[in-house]
Amino acid sequence: MNYTFRMHDPRVGRFFAVDPLTAQYPWYSPYQFSGNTPIRFVELEGMEEKNPSIFTKALNAISGDFYRNRMNSYITTHNISDENIIALQNDTYIVIRIFENSDVKYSVFRKSKKTDAVFGHLLTSDENDDIELSQSQFNKTEILGNIVLDAPGVGGAGTVAKGINIMSSGGKTLQFGQIVGAINDAKIGLSAWKSEIRVGNLIANSGSKDLLTKGLHFHFKKFGGLELGLTAQNGALGLKWLNIGKAADIKKAVETFNKAMKNPQFRAVLNANIEAAKETINNSLRMLKGRDLENAKKTLNELGEVSKALNK
Repeated sequence: MNYTFRMHDPRVGRFFAVDPLTAQYPWYSPYQFSGNTPIRFVELEGMEEKNPSIFTKALNAISGDFYRNRMNSYITTHNISDENIIALQNDTYIVIRIFENSDVKYSVFRKSKKTDAVFGHLLTSDENDDIELSQSQFNKTEILGNIVLDAPGVGGAGTVAKGINIMSSGGKTLQFGQIVGAINDAKIGLSAWKSEIRVGNLIANSGSKDLLTKGLHFHFKKFGGLELGLTAQNGALGLKWLNIGKAADIKKAVETFNKAMKNPQFRAVLNANIEAAKETINNSLRMLKGRDLENAKKTLNELGEVSKALNK
């Protein structure tokens, strides 16, 4: 992509050349795009980040993405970082707001909310969103929106498809690994810990079965690919060893995790991902069979116990 001052490669989200204004922005990488906040900002001619223009908002409206405009307005008003935004399937986003007293509010922005009506709410309506839910309210809310199928050749003039059963050719039930896009890679905000901990896949992604085979787990980047699973026993959270690692590394990984758990942002993002994973597995149960179905039910039960322990 040819900007006025630099060329950009969208495949890696980076420019080829150094930002001409690098000296004015010493806190950024000289190759960054949109101030490292691509959901919230656009890029101004290859030089600096900028709030979305009227044109960008109009484009969202033309394409039926009014919910993106509503989300952008919310995160701009409250100065919320991209790290607190989780992208899910079915045109759904979760935005987490942390207050000074460590109170947490969850907002869900959807293209179309699931309702009892035939077509749900209008795609332009803010009734599709749930704004600033408490943790208990959020954990009782159905997160994912409807699958919206745009009318051919008309962006935004869509209809809501309710209860679509995804079937393979010949009507055979899908194996778990064939469910594509069940949940996108969530952008996990961990503040100081984000360079050290990564949450493992929370559901099938491009054929991955990480969640079913390992349960909820974490990758510790600095300790040679060490993975520890999160579990709950007798109502208390615990970590379990999933692969080979040095005893000293495991001790450091546990210390890192314990520090992260004291961070309200980490706990809130973790809670949001657990709820999204539970709902996605529930929606997928009818499409599973054999060992995949058994593992899904087991994992769903484990996630429920972890959720209870996390939200005590």
